[in-house]
Amino acid sequence: MNELIYFLKNRLQEPLPHRSLDLEPNITPELARFVQIAYDHRMAKNQLPRVCSVMLSLFEDDGEVILPFMQRPDKARVHPSQIVFPGGGREDQDQDLIATAQREMQEEVGIIVPRTQVIGSLSDIYVVPSNSMVTPMVSFLNQRPSYNLDTNEVSGILEFRLKDLLDPRFKSKHAVLLPNGNTIYMPAFQIGETEIWGATARMLSELLILVEEFENVEYRTPNIEFRS
Repeated sequence: MNELIYFLKNRLQEPLPHRSLDLEPNITPELARFVQIAYDHRMAKNQLPRVCSVMLSLFEDDGEVILPFMQRPDKARVHPSQIVFPGGGREDQDQDLIATAQREMQEEVGIIVPRTQVIGSLSDIYVVPSNSMVTPMVSFLNQRPSYNLDTNEVSGILEFRLKDLLDPRFKSKHAVLLPNGNTIYMPAFQIGETEIWGATARMLSELLILVEEFENVEYRTPNIEFRS
């Protein structure tokens, strides 16, 4: 996994695949228009988005690179039952959005991610239902984590191998009925009975584009081991 982490740490400093809505390959014109209109409408009313960050943490287990997700409880205040990454809104004590993602990761799933193991961020995602601007942080863990869940925020953990998430057979669309009666389709991943969709799927899609870049080039790191 060291080679992948080394690649991502450098690649995340360059222009990202999803740096604007029109560059997202899985976004339909209808969804892009819906997101842009919602954002512009709230900005015109001075309803500034909540500043948030989430944490995507890769780890290796038995030779496979794993990405964990968490599931919100059925009665969660926001995004009930959805598959998401640990995260939430920035608080006054947070030094920056890395600190926000670190704090939320520890509070929600009990994992401490040292700042030295946060290697960069993906493109910001505007989430319409919660009026949030979310920065996805990418990090790595030196070993399989031991979870300690806040059951008010998390109903369970799901772990997926990167190679499975890369399988095009699992890509799908999630239909959302709008109040005006129109239907828009959001990027999604359907793995067995698990559906990952919405903003989480958009973040995941960008990470997977970068992983595919890594797999499609001759890329070798110096003899580096990443440690906390």
